[in-house]
Amino acid sequence: MADNLSSHKSSNYDTEVIKTIPYYDCFHGETISLVKSIFQSSKKWLDTGCGTGNLVEKALIEFPDFRFYLADPSNDMLSICKKKFDNSQIQIIGNNDTASINFDFKVDIITAIQSHHYLDTRGREIATKNCFDLLNDNGVYITFENIKPVSRFGIENGLKRWGNYQLERGRKKPEVEKHKNRFDKKYFPIKISEHFDLMRQTGFRFVELFWMSNMQAGLYGIK
Repeated sequence: MADNLSSHKSSNYDTEVIKTIPYYDCFHGETISLVKSIFQSSKKWLDTGCGTGNLVEKALIEFPDFRFYLADPSNDMLSICKKKFDNSQIQIIGNNDTASINFDFKVDIITAIQSHHYLDTRGREIATKNCFDLLNDNGVYITFENIKPVSRFGIENGLKRWGNYQLERGRKKPEVEKHKNRFDKKYFPIKISEHFDLMRQTGFRFVELFWMSNMQAGLYGIK
């Protein structure tokens, strides 16, 4: 039984997620590369749905003068973060989902990696709007999510390929089928065009797709 919204326990999330999501290990590197291309000086960075803190652990190496804020709705995930970090640059702000995060200041970067696709339509709208409100002008919101292909065939074929990926990495067939059955039941992916519409309607001036493979994509918006 998972202790968070993913299909993996917090204690083995990092080892299991790379067996489950193709190219997952690229998500953090691509995010860090994108931030590097936008900001050169010290900034404030909120990682919402931070999980075990792996993204921030890697970002600290590249951005030693940044200030990081970590939030996740899972207490178990945050417990791992608290053991991992003993650094004045990092503040763990508690078991908050994105919509409930509130600061008396603005941040420059918000990342939501494999986090917001667990939300329903209204929840996603509220979370995206809160990200927009929490950002400084010219700040960047970066999200990686499971996405929905545009056709029924695309969905079926995408899930088949996704299942094959997991089987090739040693996951058992019943486990893989259970994971595939989470689509549109335990998490609620939307099409890339719907991501663009939502982020533009929220107020982001520029919205771009910067990474895509299989049924995952990375997008960003500039306030």
